[in-house]
Formats: sequence, C-alpha cells, structure tokens
Amino acid sequence: MEGGITMKRSSIVLLAFILFIMLLCTGAQAASYTMSLGKNVEIYSGPGFAYGFVQKVGVDGVYTIVKEAYCTDGYLWGKLKSGVGWVRLSDSSSGVPYTTPLGAEEKIYSGPGFAYGYVKTVGEDGVYTIVKETYCSDGYLWGKLKSGVGWVRLSDSSSSVPYTTPLGAEEKIYSGPGFAYGFVKTVGVDGVYTIVKEAYCTDGYLWGKLKSGVGWVRLSGSTSSTPYTTPLGAEEKIYSGPGFAYGYVKTVGVDGVYTIVKEAYCSDGYLWGKLKSGVGWVRLSGSTSSVPYTTPLGAEEKIYSGPGFAYGFVQKVGVDGVYTIVEEAPCVDGYLWGKLKSGVGWVRLGSLMP
Repeated sequence: MEGGITMKRSSIVLLAFILFIMLLCTGAQAASYTMSLGKNVEIYSGPGFAYGFVQKVGVDGVYTIVKEAYCTDGYLWGKLKSGVGWVRLSDSSSGVPYTTPLGAEEKIYSGPGFAYGYVKTVGEDGVYTIVKETYCSDGYLWGKLKSGVGWVRLSDSSSSVPYTTPLGAEEKIYSGPGFAYGFVKTVGVDGVYTIVKEAYCTDGYLWGKLKSGVGWVRLSGSTSSTPYTTPLGAEEKIYSGPGFAYGYVKTVGVDGVYTIVKEAYCSDGYLWGKLKSGVGWVRLSGSTSSVPYTTPLGAEEKIYSGPGFAYGFVQKVGVDGVYTIVEEAPCVDGYLWGKLKSGVGWVRLGSLMP
C-alpha cells in the first residue's frame, strides 16, 4: 500500500513539474502588441510568401500581433489576433543590434509608427543602440531602442532607402545635406556603405545620410524642366509651400490636368510642384534617389491602377516611346513598379530578385 502511495505521489510531482515547464515555455513567447497596418497589406496563411495568399487587411487601422516568426528569406512575420493569417512586419534584422547617433530632439514613440503614442524626446545627443528594425505601413523604417523606452524613426519613406552604395575613400562627408554644411572628414576606406535617408539640396544635388550617423555624402545631381502639365485627382492636397510642414490649403477639387510652373525638392526628398493658379504646391513624386526619370516602354506594356498585378488593369501603353516615372514602389511579389507621370497608372519595371 505504501509503495502505491509513493508511486502516486511521484506521478503527481512529475505531472506538476511538466505543467510548470509548459507554463514557463508559454510565458517565454513574446507578448502580444499592436501595430498600424494599411488596408493594402497582404495576409498569408503562414509566415512567408510561400504560404497561400488569403486576403488584404481591408481597413487601415491598428491590429494586434500575437506571435512572431522569421521566414527563411529573413523577413519577420506576425500572426494576427483574429487568426485570419500572417502579415510581413519587417525586413531581415540580420544587421541588428547596431549603434546610431541620435539628436536630443529626436522623438520617441511607443511603437514603430506615428500612429503610436508619443513618449518623449531622446533628451541628449549621443550614440544609441538599435535592437530591432521594422518598416511601418507608411514606408518608414523604425528602430527599437535598447533601453526599451520606445521606437525612433530611422529613415524616410521611400522605395529605395535604406540601401547600399559604393563610396571611395576620398569621398567627402558633410554634417548635413549640402556643401554649405560643415566638412566632417573623408570616408576613409573604399567600400559599400548604407544610406538611410535622402535629401535634395537647393543646389539640385541628391545627398544621402550614412547609417553610421557620421554625416552626409553627395550621391548625384538633378535637373528639371518647367512649365509642364500633369493630371491631378480631386482629392490631391495642396499646401502653401513645397512640403508637408507648410500649411494645408485645400484639395484640388476637380479631377483634371494642371500646369506646374516650378519644382522644388523638400528636405524629406519629395518632389513638389507649384500650381500655375498660385493657390499652392502639390506633391509630385515619392522620395527616391532616381525619380523622376525616363524609361522606354513598348506599346503592349500593361498599365495597372496601383503597384502590383493585384490592382486593376487600366490599359496598355499604346505607343512605343520614352515615358517619365515619378515614383517607384516594390510589390510583395518581388517586382519593382513605376508610376507614370501622366497619372494614368503604374507599370512593371523589373524584378527585385537577383
């Protein structure tokens, strides 16, 4: 009898130990959190493009992520609380942790996006450690601070940043995007460097901010010709100057073709155009190192309403010729798409895969 009681007690102790371990494992999983997702973010049945496409999110909003997983291609995926599937959260985090300089006035948010609550400013100029990177649905790259206080924006919204570019040892680095800023030093070593932000100086040159935070390097020149006409939608917003920092005036009001009499690049890298009417400025293109630019397109090239085959087919180009691309966007299917200056839609430019 005593032996049976001992075995029963042993079984109970073993069961309790197993339950305890299971609880520990459950607690080790990352806690759920919320993040902003755009309506066009695609949902897959599992953590990777190889899984079946389910649907798009459908509504801009804040959604709860209950589980994370890295796909073999290096992307971070998150499982939605609703159970409908998984969404891609960020690019490969193989480069983290790393350090980057931040200014005292840099704003910290509770999550990777402006939709999250503002926490405070960094408070002191210095070098800080980034332990995680995530792209917000608006295209900005965000970094999570090692201190855990929150997230800071690392780069501008663009189809091209961050990216790598070769720089020579004698390439000069300046403290800001322009020769008017103080010279810091030369690059020092021939190599490939990461650009995390772009800005056009008033002299027309394109500048790139180095990921190391040491400063800016000149990337290329730029030219434009005005006046010209471009289609604008009724809901296109007009600002009092070339940038979102200027006061909002009103929307265009009527779909139509409008005359641009002057162009200017804002410090955030966007191209803006001044309307002939004098009412204000409209944004013409996204921030990128290469747009606007021209490219040859065949008459049979198909035009879609957005950057991807999932968007509606509009028409064919119609005439062989050279066309102007004013914005680029990579689609999740791995293709690079370009927006036509005419405003009629988007064309596929090529594959993003090597």
